[in-house]
Amino acid sequence: MLTSLFVQNVVLIDKLSLDFVPGLTVMTGETGAGKSIVLDALALALGARSDLKLIRVGADQLSVVASFDVPATDAVWALLKEQGFEAGPCLMLKRTLSKDGKTKAFINDQPVSLSLLKTVGDQLVEIQGQFATHGLLNPATHLAVLDAYAGLDTAECARLYHAWKEAQKATARAAEIIENAKKEEDYLRHAIDELETVRPVAGEEEKLTAERTTLMNAEKIAQSLNTAYGLMNGDSGLSRQAYLLVRELEKANRLCDNQLGDLLQTVSQAQSLLQDGEAMLSDQAYKFEDPTAALEALEGRLFALKDLARKYQTTVDELPAVLASFKEQIQLLTKGEDELVALQKAQAAARLAFLSEAQKLSSARKKAAQKLDKAVCAELPDLKLGKATFETQVQDMSEDEAGADGLNKALFCVSINKGAPLTPLHKTASGGELARFMLALRVHLNAQKGLSTLVFDEVDSGVGGATAYAVGQRLKKLSDTQQVVVITHAPQVAVFGKQHLCVSKSDVGGETLAQVQVLSPVEREEEIARMLSGSHITESARRNAHELVEKACL
Repeated sequence: MLTSLFVQNVVLIDKLSLDFVPGLTVMTGETGAGKSIVLDALALALGARSDLKLIRVGADQLSVVASFDVPATDAVWALLKEQGFEAGPCLMLKRTLSKDGKTKAFINDQPVSLSLLKTVGDQLVEIQGQFATHGLLNPATHLAVLDAYAGLDTAECARLYHAWKEAQKATARAAEIIENAKKEEDYLRHAIDELETVRPVAGEEEKLTAERTTLMNAEKIAQSLNTAYGLMNGDSGLSRQAYLLVRELEKANRLCDNQLGDLLQTVSQAQSLLQDGEAMLSDQAYKFEDPTAALEALEGRLFALKDLARKYQTTVDELPAVLASFKEQIQLLTKGEDELVALQKAQAAARLAFLSEAQKLSSARKKAAQKLDKAVCAELPDLKLGKATFETQVQDMSEDEAGADGLNKALFCVSINKGAPLTPLHKTASGGELARFMLALRVHLNAQKGLSTLVFDEVDSGVGGATAYAVGQRLKKLSDTQQVVVITHAPQVAVFGKQHLCVSKSDVGGETLAQVQVLSPVEREEEIARMLSGSHITESARRNAHELVEKACL
């Protein structure tokens, strides 16, 4: 709900602060008094296009602030949460415009883009009149409006639609994989044979590189090993000396009644280890005597692995994974047909489930459209639109055009004159007729969620008497469920207001300024009397005004 509007330096307004109440607020005043200026200011706060002509003469900058009481559960907070805002009881939209053409936008005193300000403003207020560029005049909203009117929940349809689309994607992916695998089957089988012949092992390159380095130093290694073997072997070698040492210790141990047993055991173990070392030296020296064949074999495998890595654009260590991937693709090819059939069946089931739900929605929408058309058309005669027709066109779409909200488009169409063709509501000429059409619609759509305030301008244009009274009755009915603000020249409309604002002009210090006054009950009857009789208010006009007010209160 719009709670307040602050306006500074806008055309004839120096500084203005207005508080609004729930229900119906009417704004009256003589032609040219400045009612449209207030509407211009509100539109600016909501993100409307700016105009430097709106800046008051002599001022450098205009400023407008519109404050709203918005429940934490309102959908607008979900939008603002994505932008880093926290839900609170108050939402304040601010706009400034400087003479240099620079404009700034704020939400709760935080700078925001003008597009975000407009998006939020569109969710809070709908202005019916010269500024109407969204809401019911936007065909993109008509389907959601019809669903809200019918009380339809489209969540299940949206869920089934997304499930169908996901099934389509899964089927397409599987079909693409299988098709690619078929195209590359010969290549894959050749690659698998080639890789399995070599049988690459992860980490093998590092190991082979180390072994290659060792074999390339084989001559030096063999020379050192042979020298070491010479020190171990022969009459003066370590092995022979250890043998002689053990023999001598055995003699001594026998002569001292085995008192050298521990020493003998230790030396004997050393001799045994030397014998083992001599044998190992012999084997190792033989291994490195002629490494040519081993080096050739090792290099042959290493180079073969590197060639395969280059061929398949990977590393040697990744070759086993490449082989596994190729085998997996072949497996997909062999068993993928069965999986594809299963996916296709799941897709078909998801499609049928969505179509079934969409058809239910479509049927419900068409019934609701007939009900809405009948209700709106019943309103038209009392609104001086007796020759007009209203029709909600629910169009069926193809599966290719389907969306989360089903298989329909909705379009509100009108015909102003009898026999004239129906045209989309947003292409109908603006003015009083359109405003009254919108009022007739809104009376039956006032349960639509997410809309805080409705503003009507020119809704009583070209009508008076009983028609204006009927307009007022419907505005009052509409205000029972949401806040309504109406700019009116008709006393028959003004009498239904819960709050009455009067706009006037006066000379202040040689400057013409617009002022807005909240009227008391007595002042209100006086203003209605002025609207009835003109500048010269008669007692008869006052009595008529009093009677109109009393009648409206019944």
